[in-house]
Amino acid sequence: MTDKPQIDFIQALRAIAAMMVLIWHFRPQVKGDLEVSALTLFFSNGFSGVDIFFVISGFIMVYSTGGRPGGARSALEFLAKRFSRIWPLYAFGTALYVLFLMYLGWMTTGEYIKTALSLVFYPVSPAPALDVGWTLNIEMYFYLVFAVCLFFDRLRWLAAGVWIALTVITQNLISDFSSIPENLEFIVPVLTQAIHPCIPEFFAGMLIACFFMSNFKVAKSVGLPVAGVLVSFATWQYLGGFYNKPGIYGMGSGAIALVLGFAIAEKSGCGWRPGPILMWIGKISFSIYILHTTVGLVVTRALSGTFLSGYLNGVGYIVFLTVLILALSALTHEYIEKRLSSMLSRRLSRCLARS
Repeated sequence: MTDKPQIDFIQALRAIAAMMVLIWHFRPQVKGDLEVSALTLFFSNGFSGVDIFFVISGFIMVYSTGGRPGGARSALEFLAKRFSRIWPLYAFGTALYVLFLMYLGWMTTGEYIKTALSLVFYPVSPAPALDVGWTLNIEMYFYLVFAVCLFFDRLRWLAAGVWIALTVITQNLISDFSSIPENLEFIVPVLTQAIHPCIPEFFAGMLIACFFMSNFKVAKSVGLPVAGVLVSFATWQYLGGFYNKPGIYGMGSGAIALVLGFAIAEKSGCGWRPGPILMWIGKISFSIYILHTTVGLVVTRALSGTFLSGYLNGVGYIVFLTVLILALSALTHEYIEKRLSSMLSRRLSRCLARS
């Protein structure tokens, strides 16, 4: 079965989200009143790019599987495909970061154990070996839940509704799992992750995808103003910073409004047609997300002992790092995301076929 066509505004939003997170991570090292003011205005809430990613992920899961049969085989094939897409690059990025820590002599027995647990998506506290891995842990949890929903075939939406209802109810009733017996403490991080405030963002993305794929018509005279209000609300929250925390009860509301706004605009026939550079960045956005912190740390560490050490705290250096990361991400996208992931996907598919 052939893949569905790419949606331009989704790819562009991926690019924007990746760049938001990248510059947000590098912003603190910039000095100078004017530069700091500009970066604070536009990127002080750049972490919310993660919320956009989560909404997009829910959207893509429904869009890519919509109209296809469910059942056990479809659920397993879905998991195999998503694991093949995520794990090789995540393992590569984690290995790079661990090698950097080994070079610095910072790896201990505990760090090696933490790395091993991180690579199987166990939600290590306070964070996985690779800092951005916490979001991939939530992604994999969502993929597992989505696969369970696929298992129920025609009842998949009922299963998804029950799941999100239980999640929201539990979020509001339970703040921690301190009453769990000591011999079961290993499941506390898993349970805590299951009620993470970002989880409902996936479901919101799923609902937006259903609307986008439906036969519901949106007149341009209605769709464009509504889309404008939604996107401007997202911009207001992002620049204003109200409820500036991750999750559905924070910046997730703006992320949902943003994706829904562009979906409505597309449905009304006045969708966004992003340029080729933005589309290219969207294509390599996962590589950007995985590599950017490690590359930034390694390059900054290497240059700090040279005559360039006094020039690492300006916007120019962030521009240099960004272009370098884009170049390296293009390589990892080509040789790991596309080739290695495709090879792993084919092998897992053959194993499923034999079984």
